[in-house]
Amino acid sequence: QAWNNRGVTLGNLGRHEEALASFNQALEFKPDYYQAWNNRGIALANLGRYEETLASCDQATKIKPDFLDAWYTLGGALFSLERYEEAITIYDKALELKPDSHQAWNIRGYVLFQLEQIEEAITSYDKATKIKPDLHEAWYNKALCYALQGNVDRAIDNLQQAINLNPDTYRELAKTDSDFDSIRQDERFQALIQEENVGCEGDIDVERDIIVRMEPMSRRPVKLHVKHLGRAKLRVVYDSLPTE
Repeated sequence: QAWNNRGVTLGNLGRHEEALASFNQALEFKPDYYQAWNNRGIALANLGRYEETLASCDQATKIKPDFLDAWYTLGGALFSLERYEEAITIYDKALELKPDSHQAWNIRGYVLFQLEQIEEAITSYDKATKIKPDLHEAWYNKALCYALQGNVDRAIDNLQQAINLNPDTYRELAKTDSDFDSIRQDERFQALIQEENVGCEGDIDVERDIIVRMEPMSRRPVKLHVKHLGRAKLRVVYDSLPTE
């Protein structure tokens, strides 16, 4: 456990090669240490070595098939490799283990969106918002889907929900998101993006990518930090490691 914990600390410092070496040491002492296999996979993902992430986390799931953290790490790696169909299979497995995971439903929806399976994506987002009604990114994701379908009323309704929950971010994003171009001239859309939320401050970065943030202790995705949704490439960032 000492080597694992050392790896966690190094990973949190961004020293991923050293973290990887520590997890390797932990596994030499205890080859069935499934948490260390997952942590090793996270370190490899941070180094952009996603194929190796898959192999490492596969070991974790073989040792402990119900270890959700490893399934989430696998899904993120497959997403980064643009192996979307396989990522769907992984998130489905995670949802078998935890059907009420709102973020798994949300990310599953985004994978389906990448595959242009828009109706199925909406169904996943609906599941996410039913479980967690304040999941603002899922409302925004749904708005994008409806806009692409030409369903103006539902696109506006869902965008309104996202803006209600996180005004600055989604109002700013909607101003430049090309997936809203088909409804951009609608007066209701214009009213939404032009409203000001007095008293709220924050820098908005609208570069064309997305970061999946992982919950610090459990590795479960808890937030899509949106720089741009739509058809941008997902970049998976594991920003801390579990200690167990």
